[in-house]
Amino acid sequence: MGKEIFRSLKKKLCQIRSKLVIYYFTFLVIPMAMMILIFNVAIHVMKNSEAQYTMNILSQMNNNISETMNRIFTQTARAAVDKSLWSILEKSKEDADKTRGEDQRTVTDILLRYLGDMPFIQSVNVLGYNGEIYSLEDGGASLPRDYVFTNSEWYQKMQAFGTESLLVPTHKSYDMLAENQENNVITYVREIRNDDSSMGYLMLEVETGIFTSYIDSSYFKKDSSIIIIDSSTKKVIYHTKPEYINSQFREGYLSQILSNSQGYLVTDTHKEEQEIVAHTTSEEAGWKVIYTLPVKVAYKSIRSLTFMAVYIFILCIPVAIGLAIMVSKNLTNPIFVLRDCMKEVEDGNIQVEIQVQSQDEIGELSISFQKMLEHIRRLIGEVYQKEIHRKQAELNALQAQINPHFLYNTFQIMDIMAEEKEAYELSDACQALSRIFRYSIRKKEEVSLKEEIEHVKNYMYIQNIRFGDRLEVIYEIVPDTLDMEIIKLMIQPIVENAIIHGIENQDKVCRISISSLVTNDVLSIIVEDTGSGMSSEELSRLRTEINRDVLESGETKRREGGIAMRNVNQRIKLRYGGVYGLYVHSQKQKGTKVILNLPAKRVKDI
Repeated sequence: MGKEIFRSLKKKLCQIRSKLVIYYFTFLVIPMAMMILIFNVAIHVMKNSEAQYTMNILSQMNNNISETMNRIFTQTARAAVDKSLWSILEKSKEDADKTRGEDQRTVTDILLRYLGDMPFIQSVNVLGYNGEIYSLEDGGASLPRDYVFTNSEWYQKMQAFGTESLLVPTHKSYDMLAENQENNVITYVREIRNDDSSMGYLMLEVETGIFTSYIDSSYFKKDSSIIIIDSSTKKVIYHTKPEYINSQFREGYLSQILSNSQGYLVTDTHKEEQEIVAHTTSEEAGWKVIYTLPVKVAYKSIRSLTFMAVYIFILCIPVAIGLAIMVSKNLTNPIFVLRDCMKEVEDGNIQVEIQVQSQDEIGELSISFQKMLEHIRRLIGEVYQKEIHRKQAELNALQAQINPHFLYNTFQIMDIMAEEKEAYELSDACQALSRIFRYSIRKKEEVSLKEEIEHVKNYMYIQNIRFGDRLEVIYEIVPDTLDMEIIKLMIQPIVENAIIHGIENQDKVCRISISSLVTNDVLSIIVEDTGSGMSSEELSRLRTEINRDVLESGETKRREGGIAMRNVNQRIKLRYGGVYGLYVHSQKQKGTKVILNLPAKRVKDI
């Protein structure tokens, strides 16, 4: 019972209607899969777009920061090698105290010359080993006269590392200077050194507000943050939320961004709120510039794409169902018609005609099936006609053997009688005729070229007795072709025709050449004479006669010799196919050439 149910279910599933239902169900699933794919692709594209945009903005901002810091480093280095400044710092404490006022004005001029066009510099101080401290008095903060820089932390670091300059991360101004300036600054210290020894230090403070000018809020989305940290100390130099400035940066992705000069990442999903993090590096300052944005803000626009995809999918369902019904009907009806016609052909009715109902692949299949039926009917007719031809040829051959048998026996008796009378020339002629008739009555249809040539030589022996010196025969047979297959009695009718038209109608010597050659697996046998030849009109009629069907009636008047050539041509084509056969070339008063083309195969291969 279970097997019967299974077979019934399998049969129904194999029906084209069942398959179409499965296909239509698949078509309903495909749009959903496409929407999911589009959604994922959209997320990927938008993430890449967001990343590229953010990295471009960060790169531009980092270039601005690097350009500013490089300018500070360059101008400070130029001020540190100013010889006027050297001459002031080379003075002893006593001499410096005497010229304090003048030296302060000189230092102010030097500092203004190199650093005066940088409004973001909060203060500049020159510290000498002679104990003197000079500052930029143009509104800048100054250190007290008793400030001992050799006891400062920054000095200890520079001595320990042996560096000529030091960039101190963000700190409160009063942490380094004596004045109670509580704004956040970045301190840069540069050693003043002549050719022989260190003379002091040039120290300046830069307001962290300088970074605000590089951050255009219109470039960044709401809830995003810009952070600048010192790569070595991990301290926050700048943050869009000021309360984080000068604090230690402790985010979990810190080690990842420090290991790469720039990049783009998304924080782990286990975090309360995922963030997009883009970062780059200021090589001049050794800082990391970081941009963060909550994922939910970055991908807000994707929600509208999701709703649109769902809406399109819902609309596709009824449309797909309607199309399924229509397509199923259009597809199955022509198939059922074709199936019924095939059943009739299976029952033996090959005369059935198919009514083509569509122009699609099913219609093309119906047309091809109809053409196949027409081809089958034509092939059956051709096979039938060929069978009739073959039977007729066998009948003709059987009838032709009656006279040769009688004549063969007769010539055997004549040969014996001639030898008894010592008429040896007559005896040789009888023997030649005997061999001719014995060859002609052989039942084997295929012979070697060598056997056919021997038959032709026997025939030509009789003709030479008749015509004497008026007939010359040249044999140019390639030795390698002697064992190739040829149909019996093919060459002799052609030679006989050459004699009739080449010597009987004229007094001059007729030369007949018989040659063979193999080209591209085709054996060609050429019979050429120097007889009277034919005009183009006669040649055309002969070629038409040669290609007439073997069973056509002989009511029309034919050129003498045309029947023999036609029979040879038909025997070749029936035996080997239409690509082989007999071909005639002729010119008036120049002679005639007949070419027999057969497949080049050897008798031993038959």
